[in-house]
Amino acid sequence: MPPAGANARTFSLQTPADLFRKMQFEARTLRQVPPDDMTERAYAVMNAVISAWQMKDWVYQALRQAGQLDVLH
Repeated sequence: MPPAGANARTFSLQTPADLFRKMQFEARTLRQVPPDDMTERAYAVMNAVISAWQMKDWVYQALRQAGQLDVLH
């Protein structure tokens, strides 16, 4: 169960660090996919790409919640 005030839609992923660990898991998974299984490889690539794309939003929100958006400017 996520902590109080956490985003229940993201399950245990609550911070940019959590998403980064997910991306590391996806990279390991991608390296383990058999090279001849193009369908599984495509799924693994898309998972990693989508997570990486979302990281900017997670970092932005974390900085906003911490009142530190000035760090980006």
